[in-house]
Amino acid sequence: SQDFVGYDNLILSFGQLKDIVEKPNVYDKYISALSAVKAVYLIADRKTGKQYIGSATGSDGLFGRWKEYVKIRDYLAISSDSYKDFQFSILQIFSMNESKEKILNCEALWKNKLLTKDFGLNDN
Repeated sequence: SQDFVGYDNLILSFGQLKDIVEKPNVYDKYISALSAVKAVYLIADRKTGKQYIGSATGSDGLFGRWKEYVKIRDYLAISSDSYKDFQFSILQIFSMNESKEKILNCEALWKNKLLTKDFGLNDN
């Protein structure tokens, strides 16, 4: 199985994230680590430079949230290939018992710091 690179060093392409989701026996250490934390994360489009900031506040942690992106893409059969240019990384991690309110407040702060509502992909 692949060793987890650590939260601070984690930068995944969409293809790498899809591999992690689809090959749990190979990436069990990644899945364990990403399931063990809540987080504020960044998705960046490597072609346009546009950024999206989101948060994972659910009981299945960051892995549960990121796994949804892979599934949604498959279900919607998105015609555009732009998702292939998406890069996933972590801005801030939280323990699994951190309050949703605190995480959402931190997410809003990151959106302000990186101007993702004005120039990025965040609507709110």
